[in-house]
Amino acid sequence: MNNKQSRFRRRKPSLKYRRRYFLVCEGEVTEPSYFNQLKNLYRDSIIDIVQLKEKQPAPTYLIKRANKAEPDLKSGDELWIILDTDKWTKEHFEELERWAHQRDSRNVAISKPCFEIWLVFHEQNPKDCGKRACQTYFQQNIAHGAKEIRSNWLTSEKLKNAVTRAKDRDRNNYGFVPDTPTSRVYRLIENIDHFCKTYV
Repeated sequence: MNNKQSRFRRRKPSLKYRRRYFLVCEGEVTEPSYFNQLKNLYRDSIIDIVQLKEKQPAPTYLIKRANKAEPDLKSGDELWIILDTDKWTKEHFEELERWAHQRDSRNVAISKPCFEIWLVFHEQNPKDCGKRACQTYFQQNIAHGAKEIRSNWLTSEKLKNAVTRAKDRDRNNYGFVPDTPTSRVYRLIENIDHFCKTYV
């Protein structure tokens, strides 16, 4: 076995090991800012969130960046693409769906209409879930500067509320793209929580 192959050799199984979540995000600032705070909430657990940068946000480029990371995945690791619905076509989402169904380790978390709706759910259950309303609330109540998130904003309680609100809004959760305004980032959080409860 050469050095390149041995780098990715799976360690012997143990009762406690770290699962890595590789995240490919459409946004360059807000999403990474959020997931950096999420990593701090799980700092002492067995999960490790690895953010992968992709400067071109189109789903095709997100898929290409995710595919480049796949050789680094070990057994049990997961790959997630995080994106919005607001700019992309039916064909884009069909491409993403085909990609996700090819391997169990591949996942997609779609926010409709935008990632900011997921952030708003941490603080309230809004009546107006339009893109402009969500982005305005984010800028007035959550943001630091134009797109980053205030330091130490994310808490376990806020995260729990966001999961509940987003899940309640996801009325047809069998479709690949949400029918109603919500964010399926809650599925990533539920996945992490389930893994931690099972293996800690």
